[in-house]
Amino acid sequence: MKFYDTSALLDLPPDTLLAQQFLIADITLYELEDIKTNGKKDETTKAKARTVTRLLAEHPAAYTVVSIDYHQLFSILNDVPVKDNNDGTIMAAARWYLNELIEKKEDAEKIHARTGVFEKSAADELVAKTTADVDSFCFVTSDLSCFNLAQRVMKLPCELSLDHGGAHNDYTGWTEVPIDQGGEEALAMAYSKDIEQKNLVDTPTNGYVLIPNADADGNTAGLRWDGSRYVPIKYKNLNTAYSGKIKPLNNQQKLAFDLLQNDDITIKLLLGVYGSGKDFLMVNHAIDLIEKGKYDRIVWVRNTVEVKNSRSIGFLPGTANEKLMPYAGPLSDTLGGDVALERAIIDGWVKLEHLGPIRGRSYKRSIIYCSEAENLTKEHIQLLIGRVGEDSALWLNGDLRQIDDVVFESNNGLRKAIERLTGQHRFGVVYMPISERSETAKLADLLD
Repeated sequence: MKFYDTSALLDLPPDTLLAQQFLIADITLYELEDIKTNGKKDETTKAKARTVTRLLAEHPAAYTVVSIDYHQLFSILNDVPVKDNNDGTIMAAARWYLNELIEKKEDAEKIHARTGVFEKSAADELVAKTTADVDSFCFVTSDLSCFNLAQRVMKLPCELSLDHGGAHNDYTGWTEVPIDQGGEEALAMAYSKDIEQKNLVDTPTNGYVLIPNADADGNTAGLRWDGSRYVPIKYKNLNTAYSGKIKPLNNQQKLAFDLLQNDDITIKLLLGVYGSGKDFLMVNHAIDLIEKGKYDRIVWVRNTVEVKNSRSIGFLPGTANEKLMPYAGPLSDTLGGDVALERAIIDGWVKLEHLGPIRGRSYKRSIIYCSEAENLTKEHIQLLIGRVGEDSALWLNGDLRQIDDVVFESNNGLRKAIERLTGQHRFGVVYMPISERSETAKLADLLD
């Protein structure tokens, strides 16, 4: 039986959280309510709190709330150097509950010892059950300090639920809302200006809502909260000189089309699994906008980080462009090869840049494009945002499961951008969970 603290509840994906019965402290419910309305909390954290609160309300049988009185609380905290705060109370509740399980196990063993031959079977079952309850108990937190205290001071069996790059634990940019749980009302508001607008699921500005089975044919509808109302997503299929006709292949790609074609959103972020279409959609949309004259060039930026646990090929000879060409593969693939990319550079509508020299630059009428942005720090993201000049935009993509250096685990720019910028009028993000590259590429996820 897993006992989740508040931090673990916020980080766990719903399918993991609801996979088996779990325990929480009563104070966690109060913490969730506080987080939802706390002005000092970022929008991502508040959105997570709202999601968890909704899950708890919808699945009351999935968990047990552990409540201890002051006498029980202080009897535990008086024996250990743990503060009498919310974290301390949660750990004390977990310790008290485990003590109760241990006491039941010991009682079962005493009963077993004095049970006659004919009652042994029932006694065996009781011992087995209480032993399993004790052995399966685990305190789960994503807070490293709580983990250390719970394990070393409270003597609790512990599990550290840190997010090591799993995008499913981050804000996805969209929420599924069934028809019978607010989806029908959201659709009505989106298509009628006469209906009073309500943010039904606390969607941040530029956050999306997906409504499955929205019509008689079972199609999924997509809406975006623009800060004051729900609006239907709208996009056009692409037809570029390089890739021909392109249309979205799944619901999340439809949201990505809407995001990339929204001129008001100037910081665009696509997250996704291998083959989900992050670079393919972004590069082709960028080319389409340049063909239409909305921008003059793509400024391609990449942090030249080696793949985790791979050996460096060493110093690359040649000019700056020649050194950066291997890192511009998505551009080269879309344009038809390195020769076509070199021609685009010569013609002036593609510029390859390294992170280092761009400090102090200001790019006008440009799409500043950074691929594999999971390998950027907060300072890198700040640097890129600061380069956005007049009539320009910053486009980022990445996969938070593919972080290639420990420095980006502890200081990840994409996560920080999502935490701090979600809800801002100029920021939008879409996570794409479906690989469309090939049936073979889909197998990559099976190795996780």
